[in-house]
Amino acid sequence: MKKETEIQVDKQWAHINELLDGNTLENWASFKTSPYFYRITTWNPTSNGLRYLKILLYNLGTQLTPQQFNFLSNIKNRTIGNPISVTIDGEELCYDYIQAVYEITTLFNLIDLNDKNILEIGGGYGRTCHSVLSNVKCNSYTIVDLEEMISVSRAYLKKVLDPSNYKKIMFITIDDFDTLREKYFDLTIQIDGFNEMVKEVVKNYINFIDVNSLNFYVKNPVGKYKNIENINITDDTPTIDRALNSGIITDIIDINNNREIKKASYNFNTIFQPSEKWKLIHNSWAPPVSHCWESFFKKNK
Repeated sequence: MKKETEIQVDKQWAHINELLDGNTLENWASFKTSPYFYRITTWNPTSNGLRYLKILLYNLGTQLTPQQFNFLSNIKNRTIGNPISVTIDGEELCYDYIQAVYEITTLFNLIDLNDKNILEIGGGYGRTCHSVLSNVKCNSYTIVDLEEMISVSRAYLKKVLDPSNYKKIMFITIDDFDTLREKYFDLTIQIDGFNEMVKEVVKNYINFIDVNSLNFYVKNPVGKYKNIENINITDDTPTIDRALNSGIITDIIDINNNREIKKASYNFNTIFQPSEKWKLIHNSWAPPVSHCWESFFKKNK
């Protein structure tokens, strides 16, 4: 008669009882955020944050359409700066440039940018400009930003773009913005910046767009939120207060509730419509960030 095989308990689980205090299973209100639960499910967001970002990128990358993958392939030198990325069909993909691909997909499906003059308010380090100029033969691309950011975008774009495209860019600091009052643009772009500016500054930009632009693409948060997910964040009340009160939209919403986000989008479109002379052509959720919205306005002829 064969002797039954004794099942050996893996020693890596020997300490599991140390994580289980007497109250964990009795207090079900916090069971699924307890160290015990994260151990037995192995998906602790604190220790797996970077891995989860790559999981997100991988899933988004495999869902790109052929058109979007072509846009991505045309954007050369995306890996300069060593971004966190995954590889899909031989193309490295990072968080910033997948957003850029989404943005230009919307733009290129709504407007022909060949031989057009484009203005971007708050260009950051230059990823949107890099993506647009890599995929369309526009006439000019003007970036308005803080002097400190202009120095960054100027250096970055010179490194990633070929000389012929780089020559199309005009860099304007905020102090020199009035030099653009006599210029007109086929399209103005503003991505994730109006939420950080002083309200009066945002209104001045919108008034400028009303007079000096024919089309307007805006992608920004539809509301503010209080960071309750990150329990390790340092309590810096002045910084948090500034963030909650900056921008032209300061309503606090539940950014994990799609109905609240959709409801807030109506206010978003009302605020960013430059005037009654403009028509809302497109508006939708702007993935992957839950509470970001994108809208495209066209001036009536």
